[in-house]
Amino acid sequence: MAVRPKTADLPGSKARGWASLIASVLVIVVICGIAVFLGAAMFAPGVRFTPGNGAIFGALAIGFAMFIAGGVLGVFNGIGQIRTGRRSKPLTIAIMVIMPMAFVVVLFGALLQR
Repeated sequence: MAVRPKTADLPGSKARGWASLIASVLVIVVICGIAVFLGAAMFAPGVRFTPGNGAIFGALAIGFAMFIAGGVLGVFNGIGQIRTGRRSKPLTIAIMVIMPMAFVVVLFGALLQR
């Protein structure tokens, strides 16, 4: 049985791991809820369908999927920080790259409506 070496935990690092985990789960739940309700509203009976609706929904779906992927990475980062007391630099960098990219994709998807 392998024994994990003791790491030098920074004060409060496990609390920050829990905060990261909770915030990431909240991001996933909120974005999934917005995507479901937005999709239902865009394709509800009585709503006039135009070819632009599909493009808008596609861009928003890709952006929301990127947000959810960032949230999942945040969950893994939070779990890792809770277990080891240190954050994962590659996961942190990936989250810091994917979240602004998702924001830009959703913004351009919303601007397609005009």
